[in-house]
This record gives sequence, C-alpha cells and structure tokens, in this order.
Amino acid sequence: MYLSLAIGYLHQAQPSPEMATTGAEGRFKFTASKAKFGDQYTVVAAMAAKLGAGWVNIPPSGKRDDLTIQLVEDDVPITGQIVDLEGKPTPGATVQVLQINAAPREDLGPWLEAVKDKKKLTLETEQLHLPRFTIALTPKLTTGVEGRFRLTGIGRNRLVKVQLDGPTIASQQFSILTRAGKTIEVQDSVRLLGDKEYPESNTVTTYYGADFRHPAAPTKPILGVVRDKDTQKPLAGVAVRSYAKTIGSGVFHRVDIVQTTTDAQGRYRLTGLPKGGGYKIAAMPTSEQPYVAINMDVPDSLALDPVTVDFEMKRSVWIEGKLTDKVTGNRLQGTVEYFSLSANPNIGDYPGFEGTFMLDGQSVPTKSDGSYRIVGLPGPGLIAVRCHKEYYQRAPDRDDEFAFKTPQPTSPYYLGFPSNYNAIARIDPAKGIESVKQDVTIDPGWAFTGKVVGQDGKPLAGVRSFNVSAHHWDSEAMAKDEEFAVRGFNPQQPRQVLFIEPAKGLVGKAQPPKEKGGSVTVQMEPGTAIAGRLVDAGGKPRAGVEVEVSFYMKDKTNWQSYYPDRIKTDREGRFRIEALVPDFEYRLVEDTDVQPLGGGLSSGETKQVGDVRIKKAE
Repeated sequence: MYLSLAIGYLHQAQPSPEMATTGAEGRFKFTASKAKFGDQYTVVAAMAAKLGAGWVNIPPSGKRDDLTIQLVEDDVPITGQIVDLEGKPTPGATVQVLQINAAPREDLGPWLEAVKDKKKLTLETEQLHLPRFTIALTPKLTTGVEGRFRLTGIGRNRLVKVQLDGPTIASQQFSILTRAGKTIEVQDSVRLLGDKEYPESNTVTTYYGADFRHPAAPTKPILGVVRDKDTQKPLAGVAVRSYAKTIGSGVFHRVDIVQTTTDAQGRYRLTGLPKGGGYKIAAMPTSEQPYVAINMDVPDSLALDPVTVDFEMKRSVWIEGKLTDKVTGNRLQGTVEYFSLSANPNIGDYPGFEGTFMLDGQSVPTKSDGSYRIVGLPGPGLIAVRCHKEYYQRAPDRDDEFAFKTPQPTSPYYLGFPSNYNAIARIDPAKGIESVKQDVTIDPGWAFTGKVVGQDGKPLAGVRSFNVSAHHWDSEAMAKDEEFAVRGFNPQQPRQVLFIEPAKGLVGKAQPPKEKGGSVTVQMEPGTAIAGRLVDAGGKPRAGVEVEVSFYMKDKTNWQSYYPDRIKTDREGRFRIEALVPDFEYRLVEDTDVQPLGGGLSSGETKQVGDVRIKKAE
C-alpha cells in the first residue's frame, strides 16, 4: 500500500514509501502525517504480484476508512528495447515510471477514437479520457546487455509515462500503452507556460504499444561554473537543470528532466540533453541560498563536443513572515509565491529571472508554525499566498489590504488570476538590504450553520451539498439530522449553497443569515427535470451513451458539473435528468462537444427538449 498527494502531472518521479501490507483478507490500515496529507487531495494505491495496480482518490473531506481498492488483470506486460541511432543495443539505461493513467471504466477505446485524426491536443485528450492516475507507483528498471527490459504490474489498457536515462544517451520522457498494437502518433501543440499560450507547432506525441523498440539519441554534455555575480565566489550545491526548448515561434517549457548539482568549486557537468540548438538550462539555488533562479541559452556545438555555460547569480532579498487566520490569529500552513511588478527598475540586474513559475516546485511551503521565507528582487513586487484549507476567502473576495480583484502587471509573468490565491501582499524591499518582513493573514469570511428538512419539515438523509465548504459537490451524502457548516462566505459577494436529494427529486438553496455566525433551515422542494432523446446526425437514437451534465451559476464565471455528473441514455437514446435546481442553465457535454438544454424552469416542472444532437462548441 502506498500514499501520495494528488498533485497533477509531474516531470520528475515522486516515489511513495510503502505504507502497509494487506492481511489475509486484503485488509490494511496505516497512519499518515496530518500536516502533509490532512487537507490535501490524496491517492491511496496498491500493487500485488501477478495483478495490475489499483488506486482510489480521496478528497480532503472524504472518508478514510472502509476504502475499497480494485486491482486489475495484468496479462499485457511491457517489453521494450532501447537502441542507439545505429540500431545497436543500449545496456545500462534506466526506465523510470512517472505516472500511470487509466480510463474511468478501464477502457482505452474512447481515447483511441479521439486521437484518430491526430489533431486534438495530447494533454487535453488524456485529461478527458484517462483522468484517473497515480504517481505513487514508480518502479525503475535497467536495460540488459541487449538493451531490453520488461515491466509488469501496471494492468491492461492503461497509459504509462516513463523517463529514459543513460550515461551516453539523451534523456527522454515517452508514453506506453499496455495493449498490443502499433505505435500511435498524435499531433500536439506547445504546452502552456504559466498563463501564456504559445502558437501550435508541428510536434508529435508518440504512444508505444506494449512491445516496442525505442531509438535513443546521443547526449551532448554541458559544462560550467556557477558564481556570485558581485564577489565571483563559486556557489556549491546549486541545482542545474534542463529547462526549455525553442521550437519555431514557440517555447516548450517543462522539459526539466535532467539535473545535476555544483560541487565545492561551483562546477557542474550536465548530461542527458541531445545535440541541437534552442535549449535553455536553469540554475536553481537551494532554499538556504539568497538568489533567485535564472536560466541561460545553450549554444550548439560541432558533433557531440561539450558546451560551456557559466552562470553569474546576483544576491537577492529574503522575504520572511508568517501566515495566520485573520479572526483567530492561529498559524496556518500554505504556499507562497513571489512576483516582481513590471515597473520594478531592478529587473534588469537579474537577466534570466522568470519568477516562481519558472520550474515545478517553486512555490515555497510554510513551516508547521506558519512561517515562511522566500527570495525575491529588491523593488516593488507581490507575495501571493495559498492556504491548504479550501473554505478560506480568495483574494478578490476580500476587502482589506490583501485584496486584489483584478489581474496585476507582473513581469515576466502576468498574474492574471488573483482568484488562485487567498491573499496578495504588496512589498517594496530597498536595494542592498538582506531581508524584509511581510506577515499575511487569511480571511475565513463569514461562517454559519444550518440543517436540511423535507417538505414536511422533518430532517432528510441522503442529501448532497454544493458550495458548502468548497466549490464542488461534497463526496459524501449528509446523514439524517446532520448539521452543515458554511465557511469562507462573503455576504457582499454571496455564493450559492445548494442541496439535492436525488432519490426523491428534491432540491434546496441556503439563504444566508442576516448576521455572521447565525443558523438557517433549508426546506427542500421538488426540483425540475429535463427529458429528451440523444440522436446522431441522421436522426437515429444513440443508445447507451454517457454524457456529462453541467450547469451555469449566476455567481460563477464558468460551468460546473452537476450531480450526478454523468447520465446514460437507454436503448432508445432517451434520457431524463431529475433533481435540477430551478433558475439555472443546463447543458450536455460529450468530450469537447456541447448541447445547451436551457433553463429557467419552475419547481416541479419537466421540460421536454425532444431530439438532441450534441455539436461542436463554438
């Protein structure tokens, strides 16, 4: 049994230690650090001999007892061979698993259909059709004398992301499908860099079948020294990493797959990058070194001759403080990021600086006592803070010195979404000082409690809630007589707090109390319903099709998944969606295609929409 944070797509392996071993009846029990895992989305994963991996996602408020993890068949092992560009075997290369993806029903069919035209974005298609993944299970293999390796324990019809490394070959990440078949190539576009999107490029993502042969390019070494810009003293312990690749008019970031560390004389040798121009590498100081990370271009060279790239790093400013609850004064844990304002006159002294978005992991976590320390530039800038608890107010909802309601002109990255943070603080360290202090408070907003009753005024069981503690449906139904608690509520910009009881078709909305800390009663009423038939372009019914149901809230700027988030048509293509809250707009979604269903219905009303053809979104 293994445990990891559900922190998205990674570019470096994050192996989890073994947490427990199941008993004779498959039961397990283990404890984990509350500070690390208590308020985070986590994944509990399992591996067993002769079976494929299984895992389950647990939201912060989800249950942690009586979990069921289903292992799968493992009858499609991965067998690969690594060769050089001349076709000669490459022994001693390592193949490291980074991530395992699976479809909701362990079926690669929808994904295979989606990539047939080779025009859809690779990552977008994976997230749509293969959304289940774990990063806890990261076995590492070494190729034999014939350059071959064999990987088991993944499970059939899954996607595995791996990294290939070797002393004489270029490091590379690629994907393997645990199914027999030919190699699949999918047209891709340049990935996002922070909030910026670059033009499409003629790049292709390759997906190997379970038995494949991979030609690895040779590596071109990069050598250099990292020094302090002013004193010229060497800097030891600085990480030097691959960073980016320029392709046409765009820049591929997140190619940070090879790394080394400077020695006592500040020297480094980086291997794993292939020959060619357009590469960037980055120098990443340790958390104890007062320098911001910077990047530099790597020139090309003749043949595979080593290239020299030296770094000069200018001393920066320590920004220190603590994170507390605005009301209670209690210390809080979270993460901190630094942004320089575009008007900062000192940016030119730090060429290659790209802020805390520069590479994965540059958000600085607070310590257990809520204190933090992050490095930034002298001059005007911003400290942006996220708290681990979802119910705290966001920066645009606040009305104090940490409120930011609009995008900020930061450089080189544009802080376009203040709503990503719970607080944003202005700072302006003087040039030449070593440190500056900036404490930050997190605003819990209003809090109130309530109970849910039926039409007869009696308590209900089986009620699902939305927007109570976070902007999604709670993973567990409410128990009978269970009181709900709404936190992080802003009466000046109130959010809709909704309840549905799917079995009885009842819905309700919480009306906030007039004063902070009050209590309310939500009386449920019959919801609305929408019925119709899903047909193809020729008017024939589409039977057994699963589509997503989403709705649009007046106090939100985007569509939200409804509950249940998916419905399935019957043998005649018919569908009926019940327990809908009146007044909202609804739609059906299939992959990236949508069909509006309208809204504005009254309690107890059923809207017949007739034949529905899901079309491409405009």
